[in-house]
Amino acid sequence: MKLNELKPAYGGNCEFCLACINLCPQKAIRLKKESNPNARYLNGNVTLKEIITANN
Repeated sequence: MKLNELKPAYGGNCEFCLACINLCPQKAIRLKKESNPNARYLNGNVTLKEIITANN
């Protein structure tokens, strides 16, 4: 996932698991109709490093 004009642009490997949203350390990526942006689910099987590597 990369930012394109301040909006997320998902790559061809994206499975829309939303891990990038939940792992964003600055909480800069949000869903449009997110009821509680501070509530984040952390999937123990996916790391931020794995997301970055998969999208490079």
